[in-house]
This record gives sequence, structure tokens and C-alpha cells, in this order.
Amino acid sequence: MPGTSTRCHLNNTYARNGHQKESPPLFGSRRPIMWIGMFLTATTLLGGVISPASADPRQGYDECVLQHLADAKLDLASQLIIQACRENYGSGQNVPPKRRAYNECLLTHLPGVLSPRAVIEIRDACQNRNR
Repeated sequence: MPGTSTRCHLNNTYARNGHQKESPPLFGSRRPIMWIGMFLTATTLLGGVISPASADPRQGYDECVLQHLADAKLDLASQLIIQACRENYGSGQNVPPKRRAYNECLLTHLPGVLSPRAVIEIRDACQNRNR
């Protein structure tokens, strides 16, 4: 009918006064990021409430040191491992996600390394990966 506004959802478009337009996306352009942020915040908060390390902040640090430092072969690697454990598990403050990922990279790859040069290369690779 001419002169009336009709709205008909077909194939992700709608007609209004004879003009076809794309319908707005379900989540908008920023909302997926918002939902991801809300999910990560909720899991972080719940993880802190549920995790046994939350009862004693030192316990998480001690477990990290016991797990990763036992295989350290060099003082340089040991220092980086201790710092990573302290920041991720013993500081009691919020560590930015990129720094936390950097520390986890160090904890994964440094134990057992026998070369000081390899320690430096692993540190640099972890930094580059988590910029």
C-alpha cells in the first residue's frame, strides 16, 4: 500500500516505505566484545571464590614455585620463574591479562632450559607473543 510503512523481515533485510535496508545485527558491532568481557569477568570472579588458593594467597605461589622451579637449571631461569609465580599467584593484585599470559609462557617453557642464551630467547619470544 503506498504511503504506509511496512516492515517485513526477509533475508536479513526489511522494507520501509519502499527502501530496502540491512537489518541491524543481533549483537551490534560492540556487543560481542562486551559479552566476552562480561564472561571473562564472571569466570575470574567465580574462579577466585571457588579456587582453593583463594583461602591462602601464599598457597598458589608455593604450588607454582614447587611445580616449576624444581626443574630450573640456571639462576636466570630461576629468577624469571620466581617473578612469574609471584606476579601470577603471590601478589594478591590484579595482573593484566597480557602480563599473566606472558608469565604463563615463561612458566611453561623455562623449566629445564640449559643455556643462558636460550633463556633470553624464550623470554623475548614470550614478550613478543603477548604484546
